[in-house]
Amino acid sequence: MAKIFRLFNDKLYIFLKHYIRLVLGILITILALYLGLRTTSIGEITAAFSNTNFVFVFLALLSVAVNTLGKMIRWKILMSSRGRSISMGKILASLLVGQMLNTLSFARIGDVSRIYIIGSMGIGKVFTLSTLLVEKLLDTLAYTFLFLVLLLLVRLPDWITQSGYTFLIIGCLLTIILLIAAFRAKWILTVIKALLLLFPEKFQLYFLPRVQTALEGLELLKNIREIWLSSFWSAIIWSAAIITNHLALIAMDIYLPITASIFLLLGLQAGISIPSTPGRIGVFQYICVLVLVFFGISQANAFSYGILLHVLVLFPTTLSGLIIFWILGRSKFRGKPIIVSDHGIE
Repeated sequence: MAKIFRLFNDKLYIFLKHYIRLVLGILITILALYLGLRTTSIGEITAAFSNTNFVFVFLALLSVAVNTLGKMIRWKILMSSRGRSISMGKILASLLVGQMLNTLSFARIGDVSRIYIIGSMGIGKVFTLSTLLVEKLLDTLAYTFLFLVLLLLVRLPDWITQSGYTFLIIGCLLTIILLIAAFRAKWILTVIKALLLLFPEKFQLYFLPRVQTALEGLELLKNIREIWLSSFWSAIIWSAAIITNHLALIAMDIYLPITASIFLLLGLQAGISIPSTPGRIGVFQYICVLVLVFFGISQANAFSYGILLHVLVLFPTTLSGLIIFWILGRSKFRGKPIIVSDHGIE
């Protein structure tokens, strides 16, 4: 009876957790849409789109493609020798499915899917997790660098300053932890082995190999060449994101300094953590309004820009991810092996 009661409580907790997040996300989305549209009209938004330059829209789409391909190449580098058997096609497929799931789900489950898909191809899920940790470290450091540059050039509002300092603290802590894990791996393993003696042998046999695999994945941080290559592609990734923002501004006949595009990127990255409906609808546009109004752009033009940028950044990757996910699902349903080659999915 006690076991049934505990099971019921666990199920109830999971249900309430997701229900509360759903309700909170919907309320925040409605509030964001109201704040973004309260001083504008549909007619003004339509007028803002009337002069859209589709040449720059196309160039922005190319920049989104460069950003995605950069992420694919960087992840291949991070997987190092273990990932040699995994083709670029498989990495790209996993990346696009992960981005799609992050966009359409209430939680960021896309990273979990990447760990499962690539980890199941022979390099191990724990090792894949360690490569994603290094990836997040590089992105956090890139965010911190851009924040410090922006801090020197623009007097930032409190909401982005607080977010930037939070990323700065997280970046420093994550860097210290991962560097200690990489350069003192033997010492950490000795300590963990000693601690595991307090637990049953079955637990030791399960846990210890996974710790060893995770530490092996962090060995990358000791490889100067691969760190420089990963950092180079991180610079390409973040530069492409800034260029996408800037090209979308020009497409909407909005001419601002490059600092505005950097500010937009940092603001939107910070907004990822805010609960909302799938796709970040409303929150995405309101952040664009907050940033562009700061630079003197009207709320109607700023909201219209938010719609355009939202479509440019999320629609291609989400559609591609859905198509790949559908193909993978059909292959599994039919019982056929899934083959992802460099030329696509067969």
